[in-house]
Amino acid sequence: MLYQALVLNIEKTIGIAYELIKIDNTNNQYNIATAYNKGALQSTYNHLLFLHEDVAFITKNWGQVLMHIFTTNPLVGVIGVAGSTYKSLIPSTWGAADKMHNHYNIFHQINEITRHDYSNPTNATNAPVVVIDGVFIATTKIIYDHVKFDENIITHFHGYDILFSITASKLCTVIVTFNINLVHNSVGSFNYQWLQAQVKVHQYLSTYNQPYFTTIKNLQKSQINKAEKYSYKGTLKQLTYAKNIPLTSIISWVKLSKKIAFKNCYFTIKTMLKAIQYRL
Repeated sequence: MLYQALVLNIEKTIGIAYELIKIDNTNNQYNIATAYNKGALQSTYNHLLFLHEDVAFITKNWGQVLMHIFTTNPLVGVIGVAGSTYKSLIPSTWGAADKMHNHYNIFHQINEITRHDYSNPTNATNAPVVVIDGVFIATTKIIYDHVKFDENIITHFHGYDILFSITASKLCTVIVTFNINLVHNSVGSFNYQWLQAQVKVHQYLSTYNQPYFTTIKNLQKSQINKAEKYSYKGTLKQLTYAKNIPLTSIISWVKLSKKIAFKNCYFTIKTMLKAIQYRL
């Protein structure tokens, strides 16, 4: 049902010639990296869009918008509708840093209530970022062929967007565009599988030997500290109230972030006590 609704929506709104490749994963026989790579292998066009099926486009002729960005900005190789200019090595979501870094324009519909989530701190039409959300990943065939979705690291359905976009950012400009509006009929969830995936992805990212990833030149130490603090505190709070994540896994996550955990030891202890109480 979701897929058929998406097919009709794309047909009415895209405004350019296209092909739609469906990878049937109703039995969960593929992880998302494998599914996306299978789809890309079947494609015949020079530009690709990896898309969740629970979305609907509001913008008319959004395909023309995408192609205009790619053709007029040859350095752009990846486009999203939500992303951030900063990504910590702390295992966390793409948007864990503070608001000065996060750029997004997306409508979320939950229980028939639509909420417009919008943040554009630089007032950009197309904002350079280092990481994007996986709901919408547009790229060129050239960039995809160099990056692909890593099926060895991505074994389920989380972390693929962070890994793909940060890897791509080493080769091209990654942006969030504010010229495409779409509705996403779900929000992210935190569970044990999500946490495992983020730990695995961020362990791989640490091999770049960078303390963090950003598009901002000459970032001040105070700004770095703030972004790291937000990433740590926000994620620990999310893990605390995710009942399906064992306490032992949260403790292991804190150990991975031990330097910043120690700097915020009072917050860490207080929040861990809440996590224990929440699981009693």
